[in-house]
This record gives sequence, structure tokens and C-alpha cells, in this order.
Amino acid sequence: MSSGLLGVATSGLLAFQRSLTTTSHNIANVNTDGYSRQRVDFGTRPAQATGAGFIGKGVDVTAINRAYDDFLTLQVRSSTSSHSELNGYYQLASQVDNFIANENTGMSAALQDFFNAVQEVADDPTSIPARQVMLSEANILTDRFNALNSRFTALQSQVNKGTEGAVAEINNLAASIADLNAKIVVAYGASGGNAPNDLLDQRDFLITQLSEKVDVSTVSQQDGAINVFIGNGQTLVMATTAAQLSTQPNATDPTQLDVMFSIGGAGLVNISQNLTGGELGGTMRFRNEILTPATTALDDIAAQLATDFNTQHALGWDLNGAAGGNLFTVPPAVTSGYARTMSVLITDPAEIAASGVNTAGGAVGNNQNVLALADLQSAKTMLAGTASFHDAYSRIVADVGSKTHAAGVNQAAQKGLLDHAVSARDSLSGVNLDEEAANLLKFQQAYQASAQVISVSNSLFETLLGAFR
Repeated sequence: MSSGLLGVATSGLLAFQRSLTTTSHNIANVNTDGYSRQRVDFGTRPAQATGAGFIGKGVDVTAINRAYDDFLTLQVRSSTSSHSELNGYYQLASQVDNFIANENTGMSAALQDFFNAVQEVADDPTSIPARQVMLSEANILTDRFNALNSRFTALQSQVNKGTEGAVAEINNLAASIADLNAKIVVAYGASGGNAPNDLLDQRDFLITQLSEKVDVSTVSQQDGAINVFIGNGQTLVMATTAAQLSTQPNATDPTQLDVMFSIGGAGLVNISQNLTGGELGGTMRFRNEILTPATTALDDIAAQLATDFNTQHALGWDLNGAAGGNLFTVPPAVTSGYARTMSVLITDPAEIAASGVNTAGGAVGNNQNVLALADLQSAKTMLAGTASFHDAYSRIVADVGSKTHAAGVNQAAQKGLLDHAVSARDSLSGVNLDEEAANLLKFQQAYQASAQVISVSNSLFETLLGAFR
């Protein structure tokens, strides 16, 4: 009788000792990122059949499981990826929106001031001060084009650095996930299929961190490993093998970096256009939707303005009786980067070709040519003949502004969804110290009760021995 009683009590003692250890483990990891609360599952031992019925034989610990839900984890990953993409996109877009719409840094005021100065010369074509103001405003205009292009170039450099940083972090995370896959497979095999909870938490946390950089999808394997995919199904992690991402200059625009993919020594594949979600996806989307179009549009405005002005200026005559020369540097056939190099060629105000007739030999000049130059302000020479210079620039401002505003609204909404997803996951998986303290007291009392049963069993055994002395 006492040995059966002792066995039952010992089983309880061992079970509650493991429960106390698990509860202590939960408390110790209350501030550990990615940790999931663990619980001990109990199972009744098979009873022993007797003539009087079945007698219980105690309890076993059947498993130590973590509080985990696949759906909640996937929601957190998806929300993390979307929020990171929108946040990165919004932060970059806001920079462009701020400086192109600003009166002191944008082009609108500079264009207006320049054409106002041209009109002043038209009102008094022989006035040297008016001509000097026109040249001054022309220089301010080209300086503004130069400055805006420099801002775009600086942003491109920022995008490139961000891309390189994100790629390096993705590679590090992929390698760590592959390493954890190997440890998890070994742990499952060594424990007879029991889940290595702490290793699984570490891997899930790394995958969530990876989703901050780029959108990911996963497929679990029977041996406990997990495969990770990015882009259009490119395998970032296959069991214990991690792919390598790298960057290289774009073939057509070396100022931009493409993201290249390679796994197992295979050739490089350009996946830049396939990447979505996360910091990297947001950076790529910003570059494709805002930075490149705005830079190209600015170059087009600068080149068209210079071409139209130079062409019309060449049709007039200056105060010296000479035909008009180029006011601005001549745009190249490929206008990319022209806004950065655009400058004013004329330094002498007398060389402004305001007259429509040759003033050589004492002929009286007029203002016909400078009036034609002033008319270029409203001429529809941009966007396939549908917009003026100011209209074309306003469209850049409007396009960037609307996309920035939408990104800000979506980013705020996505932040709410992310917070909700994290809260739902933490309510299941997070460690609640009050609950753990209650469990600690409960298991302590159960442990003490089991110890008391052992003491009673020992007393009964001593009584039985005393009967034979």
C-alpha cells in the first residue's frame, strides 16, 4: 500500500516541480522579446486494475507547450511588413513633398520671379537695370534647378544606403534562421518529437524582424524546419541553407542600386521589381513612384525651358546690334541630370536680345523678341503640348503631395492594425506576472501536499515495519 502511495506522491512531486520550474522560466523571461508563455500539460497515469476496481497511479507531464497561435503570428508579421513599408515610404516622400512645395526651395516662385523680370525688360527694353535684374533672376532660377536636383541626388544616395543596409540585415537574419532550423531539427529528433519551445520562439522572432525589412511567406516542414520566401517566391531560406542578396548599379541608371538574388551558388537574379513590404519594399516603391519620376520631370522642365528660351532668344537682337546667343547652357540629347548642370551663359545685360529688329547702324530697336520670351511663361510646351512650365511643375508638386498624404493616412491606419495584432498575440502568448504569481502559489501548495503524502507514506511504512519487530 505504502509503495503505491509513494509512487503516486512522487509522480505529483515531479510534476509540480516541473510546473514550478516552467512558471519560474516564464517570470524570468517576462521582458524577453519574442518569448511565448509556456505551460505544463498533465496526463493521468494508466490506472491499475484490482478486484475492487481501478486504482489510480498518479500523474505524468505529457508536454511543455508554448501559448502560440499561427494565425495571430501571421497577422503580426503581415501588419509589421505593411506598416514598415508605409512608414519608410512616407518618411522619404515627406522629404520630397516638403522641399518641392516650399516657396523658398521649390521652383514655383523662382519661375514666376524670372518671367516677371523678363516682362520688366519688355516694358523698358533699353533699361540696363531691368536687364540686370533679368540676368539675376535667371541665375536664381538655374541655382534653384541645381539645388533641387542636388536634393534629389542626396535622396537617391540615402535610398541606396538604406537599400544596402536592409540587404545586409536580411542576409544576417536569413543566416540566423537557417542556423536555428538546424538546431530545431536536431532538438525535435533528440527529444522524441517534443517541441523546443525557446528555439521556436527565437526563430519566430527573427522572422518577424525579417518582415520589417521585406514581405515574407513561410512553409513549415515535417522535421521542424521552416522555409522562407520573398518577392515572387524566391527562396530566402531552404531548411539549413540561406540565400544571399546583394546590390549592384542599375544597367541603365548607375546612380540606382538593384537588389540581386542568389542561392546555392546559382547566378544572380534581379528581384528589385518583385520586392514588396517592409523597409526595403517601401524604399523601392518610393524610388519608382516618386523619386525617379520627379527627378525626370524636373530635368524635362529645365531642358525644355532652356531650349525654348535659347531658340527664341536667337531670333532677336541685343543692344550692340548682334544676334542673340544662348541664354542658358544647351541641354544634351539625353536630358537626365540637366537640372544639375543648367547655368546662365550671358553676363552682360546688353547682350539680352530684346529687339525683334536689327539695331545695327543706328536702327531703332523694339521689344518684340522679349515679349515673345515673356509669352513662353504661358506657352503649352510641356507634357506633349498640354502644360506650361509652371503647370508641369505644379503637377509634380500635386502628384507627390497626394501620394505623400495617402501614405500618411495609410501608415496611421496600418499602425492601428499592427497595434491590434500585437495586442491580440500578446494576450495569448505574453507573460502575465499576476497570473504567474498565482500559478506559483498553486503549484507550491500542490508540491507541498505531494511532499506531505510522501511523509504519510513513510509513516505508514514505519508502522508496518514496527509490527514485525
